[in-house]
Amino acid sequence: MALIIRIEAENKLTGEKTTDIDNSAIWGSESAEDFIEEIVDADIDYSQYQELNLGTVIENPKARDLLFAPIVTCTVDHIIQASECKRGGGYIAPMLRLLSSDLILDEPDDFDQSDLPALNRLVHLAGMLGSRILLSSATLPPDLLEGLFKSYQSGRIIYNQNHGKKRPAVVCAWFDEQEKSSLKTTCADHAEFTKTHQKFITKRAKYLQQQIIRRRAEILPLALTYTREDHTQFFSGLAKELVKSSISLHDKHHVKKEKQDKKISVGLIRIANIQNIVEIAQAMNALELADDNYHIHLTCYHAKQLLVLRNALETKLDRVLKRNAKNPELIFNHLEIKDALAKSPAVNHIFIVLATPVAEVGRDHDYDWAIVEPSSMRSIIQLAGRIWRHRPDKVADKTNLLILQHNIRHLKKENIVFTKPGFESSEFPLETHDMNDLMTKEQLNQIDALPRIIKPQPLTPENKLSDLEHAVMQDLMNNESLNFVNAYWDENTTANMAHTHLQILSPFRAGNAQEEWILIPNDKDFDVYAAEQVKKQKLSGSTKHSKLINRKEIVFNNDNISPWLLTDTATELNLLKTKYTDKSTQYLATLFSKVALEDNTHGWHFNEWLGFWRNK
Repeated sequence: MALIIRIEAENKLTGEKTTDIDNSAIWGSESAEDFIEEIVDADIDYSQYQELNLGTVIENPKARDLLFAPIVTCTVDHIIQASECKRGGGYIAPMLRLLSSDLILDEPDDFDQSDLPALNRLVHLAGMLGSRILLSSATLPPDLLEGLFKSYQSGRIIYNQNHGKKRPAVVCAWFDEQEKSSLKTTCADHAEFTKTHQKFITKRAKYLQQQIIRRRAEILPLALTYTREDHTQFFSGLAKELVKSSISLHDKHHVKKEKQDKKISVGLIRIANIQNIVEIAQAMNALELADDNYHIHLTCYHAKQLLVLRNALETKLDRVLKRNAKNPELIFNHLEIKDALAKSPAVNHIFIVLATPVAEVGRDHDYDWAIVEPSSMRSIIQLAGRIWRHRPDKVADKTNLLILQHNIRHLKKENIVFTKPGFESSEFPLETHDMNDLMTKEQLNQIDALPRIIKPQPLTPENKLSDLEHAVMQDLMNNESLNFVNAYWDENTTANMAHTHLQILSPFRAGNAQEEWILIPNDKDFDVYAAEQVKKQKLSGSTKHSKLINRKEIVFNNDNISPWLLTDTATELNLLKTKYTDKSTQYLATLFSKVALEDNTHGWHFNEWLGFWRNK
């Protein structure tokens, strides 16, 4: 569901109002970008804010930018400290920003369910400070929305009380891409919100059901057995199945340039966890293809990679995967494609991005086909949205998405398998982990947002993946009984807002603590430094920790499978030096050649193609 955003020219912190903006001026002869460029001054004069007496709060340049920039685009980590700070004054700048702004949350349902209680607290605070909230996503489940509405309304009640106003009826609006489909109303209570939301979703469901089929899925059978002793053999077998399926999908969905015999396709293989991606990539690199008419170009895309290398990879993917609906052959013009084609005489060139869930949300990439290791219905829907993303007229008369019958956790004989990421738990276990049973034929035949936005009655969370997610969301965000989410804003438990008990019970980003490391290339290897120590003592006064990370060489001698978009750290740092001519390579490395890693007893392996993975 897309959102239309109206920005009101008002600074709630200073109370200063600007002249009202006529929307026709924005969408008239000049573009929105031109208009914003005209009214926004990027060079902020901080002296104008001295009268606010904020003192040490704005000593940090990042805090000043967060607080005073007219429009801030950031990850939620920067703003959520307003409601999550347990000690110190780290909450002051983000709270003041929230006090002076409205809040737009993109893809709020992308949060892990363990982070949703913290999001609930942030939305409550936004209501209490008088901010308006915009939620943008195509896959918002009803219980998440209803829970956030309750939280926001409870905060807005406090805001109105503090301003001597009557109990609020919250102004709500729904938008999507259809003409004349928007709904707007004032909701005095939860029941009214639910009723209006259901009205909007009913209309949207009818619209989606009338659309052409653009993503058609099948279950990819897997008959693999995992044992520790046959670890390498297991991943070799899995790699063979993935390559075989990639070739099949390529044959159905490829691009061919006129007067050339070369056929290419770019596919996404989404695997849930980084460690498994590394195993699969190495297994693929060792495979032998029976047919020399095919060549596979493979790249690995995940979060455990040096910042400078990940940025280089994403920049190239953003360019190559910006597809042209009217002229799909333009993909042949990219240097990254030309160079790859020149290295092999094969007719069929299959470009594979082997990625974690980082490829699902926030990347405007267009793939020809995809294979997914299942973890949740939401993940499958979001990943399917990357297929033909820029080519809206293509119709899926053949399968363009394959879903593994079992995920790797199941094949390793774990009991709870759709987790980290996923919604399964000991409290909500599934009776089966076979995707043939967990998805209906209707869901497979047309992958769209319907399983997420429509909540069936009754729910059967023990044997349907989509029902499991609705059940978890209902229990967490829309529970009629008191739980550690609604206890924060419930009018009978107001003490919870005065202490940090719930923040400790359900912290934001509750995973393992990470430490940031800097890798600086030398003649043979890398020098490794702790980023925090470098920040305090500079590079010259910092200790090397090179034994923590073991650089692992990968041999590429496969005639049919080769790395794609591979670069090295030194090259990328030298490219940065052409931009920052007054900075040394070492200085640039301290800024950009960084990675965040959890503590691991046996240390980490690193390769510039594979990224970082645990040394077991």
